[in-house]
Amino acid sequence: MLQSTERAPDLTSIQSYGLVCVLCPVRDPVSRPQVSSRNKMNPTCSVLCSVQNGREVTLSWQREGETLNQTSSPDLSTLLSLPLEIEYNSAPYSCVVKNPGSNQKVTVKAEEYCYGETL
Repeated sequence: MLQSTERAPDLTSIQSYGLVCVLCPVRDPVSRPQVSSRNKMNPTCSVLCSVQNGREVTLSWQREGETLNQTSSPDLSTLLSLPLEIEYNSAPYSCVVKNPGSNQKVTVKAEEYCYGETL
């Protein structure tokens, strides 16, 4: 069976399998999220994760595989932002941005983002 893939101008991938042609949407890769410290207070600290929005983009905070909170918006021109209070000596957190075609994450350790100046 022959298989070929080509990209159409309307961002649709055309998969050809012999005589059958299947149209599959192609998503733009997501951007890497940016994480910044907002409030460095013991024993907790506030961090902010941000990314430029895109079609079907979701931004979330995860810890040990569990989603703690998430956000998305139909407004593609907006910047998605999600704050999180983290504790010193806790397991690392991950800021995850994804769409159906790709994902990126930044691992956040309290020691590095919140207390790095005092250690």
